[in-house]
Amino acid sequence: MMRRELCHLWGPFSIYSYGLAMAIGILVFVLLSLQHPWRVRLLSKEKFIEAVGLSLVVGLMGGRLLFILNSLSRFDNWKEAFALWNGGLSVMGGIIAILIFLPPFLKKINVPALPLLDLAALHAPLLHSIARLGCFMAGCCFGLPTNLPWAITYTDPFSEAPLHIPLHPTQLYMVALYLFVFLFFYLCLQKRVKAPGQMLMAYLMAEGIIRFGIDYLRDDMEYFPWDTRHIISANQMLALGMFLASLAGSTFIHYRYKQQR
Repeated sequence: MMRRELCHLWGPFSIYSYGLAMAIGILVFVLLSLQHPWRVRLLSKEKFIEAVGLSLVVGLMGGRLLFILNSLSRFDNWKEAFALWNGGLSVMGGIIAILIFLPPFLKKINVPALPLLDLAALHAPLLHSIARLGCFMAGCCFGLPTNLPWAITYTDPFSEAPLHIPLHPTQLYMVALYLFVFLFFYLCLQKRVKAPGQMLMAYLMAEGIIRFGIDYLRDDMEYFPWDTRHIISANQMLALGMFLASLAGSTFIHYRYKQQR
């Protein structure tokens, strides 16, 4: 059974499916990154753990902020915006916050930013894939109603998805897509990248494509007031901007690398 709350501990404290999946994803991300030759060449284990820890805090803040901005209609009062235990994070908000925070921090500790961001981009899709299993269990990021044979139906009264209605399993679509991206990056692309930043740009392009496409099948999107036909959501606009910016960045990095040879 798909359950949002896996285990009640005490008082307001519980183990939630999304939080557990996120923790497992982060652990796998850290373990794989620590063992990778790129990390060994760039910085010590201690500095890497410090960078990851600070990035998690910044990413959490950025993810929550963008979720609030995209979901103002869901809050009855301003206090609910700080109720993190009720869930609600934007992955793209977290990514943007980390991209703003990490370069100056890495410069401060004398670590080149683009190579380390490449390392993070290599393993980030696997983190996303694992975390989306938590979304699936909790019922967040749910899909549109469908009659397809692989539709899923939520019955947990605490689920964030509508109950007793067959829905597109958009979370599982993202699990599969992110896993495919990770395998492609890990088995093929990391052997072919030549310039710092190329892996990062590839990851951001993949993120933009996946989010833009999958969001057409989601039923929890926020649209602009003037978009009465629901043509494109706010998150899709951001995903499109992320794709175009990373495409331009990838092109710039490629041509600069060719000129320097």
